[in-house]
Amino acid sequence: MFKKILIGFLIGLLATSMLFAEGSSSPGEDRIKDMKERIQEEETKPEEQNQEDKAAGVQENEEGEEDCFFASLLFEVFRILLMYSFTARFAEYPYSPNDDFNFNVSSLEYPDEHKIANLQLSVDTSYLQQSTWGVSSKFSAHLAAINFNGLYQYIFSGGEDFYIRSLNGGLSFILPGILLNGFVGVFEYEYVEPKLMSFGLSTQIYLPFNFILDIYNLNAYYHSLGFHYLSAMLKYAVWRANIGVGYNYNDYAGVLFQGPMIEISFWL
Repeated sequence: MFKKILIGFLIGLLATSMLFAEGSSSPGEDRIKDMKERIQEEETKPEEQNQEDKAAGVQENEEGEEDCFFASLLFEVFRILLMYSFTARFAEYPYSPNDDFNFNVSSLEYPDEHKIANLQLSVDTSYLQQSTWGVSSKFSAHLAAINFNGLYQYIFSGGEDFYIRSLNGGLSFILPGILLNGFVGVFEYEYVEPKLMSFGLSTQIYLPFNFILDIYNLNAYYHSLGFHYLSAMLKYAVWRANIGVGYNYNDYAGVLFQGPMIEISFWL
C-alpha cells in the first residue's frame, strides 16, 4: 500500500512540475512579452488621446531679439563647419601605414589626398541580462560630409524574440581625427505598422595607439512610446579590421535591454 502511495505521489509531483515548467517563462521572455503588450495597448488608444499626448509635449516659445541673434550665430557656425567638412579626405583605412594621419583630414591641409568615401561593416553580440541575447549588424559610409548608416538588431530570450532595423542618412561635421554624424531615416519594429521616422547621432574619435571610440545612438517614436538604441565601443584597429568591447543600452517602449557587447568590424 505504501509503495503504491509513494508511486502515485511521485507521478503527481512529476505531472505538476511539468505543468509548471510549461506555464512558466524566463525573466527575459517576460520582458519581451511586456514590451509587446505595451505596444498593443498603445495601438488601442483612441486617436484623440494620441493627439493630446503629442500636444502635451509641444511647447511654443516666443523668440526675442536675443534668440534671433543666437540662432543666426549658430547657423553661421553650422555653415562654416559644413563647408570645412566637405573638404574631408580619408585614409585607405584607419591607421593605414600608407598614410601619415589616423583616418580623416582636410584637403586644405593635404591637397594631394583624393579619397572622399569609405565604408565600414560590423557585427556584434551582446548579453542583455536575464537570459536575453542580442545580435546586431551595422554599416556606415561617408561621402565627404554626407553619411549613411543602417542597423539591424535581433533580440531573443527562450521562445520570445523581435527585431528592429533602420536606414538613415545625414550630414557630418568632420575635424581631424573626429567624425560627428547627424542623421534621419526610417525605423521598423517587427510588430509596429507603419514604419516610423528615426533620428540619431554618432561619433568616431580616432585615438593614439590604434584605438577608436565609437558611439552610436538611434531614436524613434510610436505615439507616446519611445524606441532608443545606444552603443558605446572602444575598438582596436588591426589592419582593416577593428575588434571592440563596449556596452549596449536599449529602451524599447519603456522596457530596458542592456548589457556588455563585443564587436568585429571591417573597412572596405
